Amino acid sequence: ENVKNELDLILTKGLTTLVVSCKTAKFNKEHLYEIKYLTDRFSLGSKAVILYSSTQAVDEEGHLTDDLAPVKARAKAMGVYLIDLNELGDKSLGEVLVEIAKGIYEVA
Repeated sequence: ENVKNELDLILTKGLTTLVVSCKTAKFNKEHLYEIKYLTDRFSLGSKAVILYSSTQAVDEEGHLTDDLAPVKARAKAMGVYLIDLNELGDKSLGEVLVEIAKGIYEVA
């Protein structure tokens, strides 16, 4: 009743599970902590993924910023895959998710 966590997608490929959260609005480090916590509770070997299309984040002081580097660095350190839907290049989202599941996708 009071639970506010939600998961948008659970994907499996072989024995790997991807726990995916989709963000279209500005995001912050709390989103990283939430998805990491839920992923760790889901199962062993699960991988946390955030799909986003925002060009802004909320910084440590709660202000909007166009500098996503701190959020990306924190995500990488936590093992959370941040996938910018505007920067997929020649790959489809499905291809990227399969690469993550196989362990061959490089975090930027």
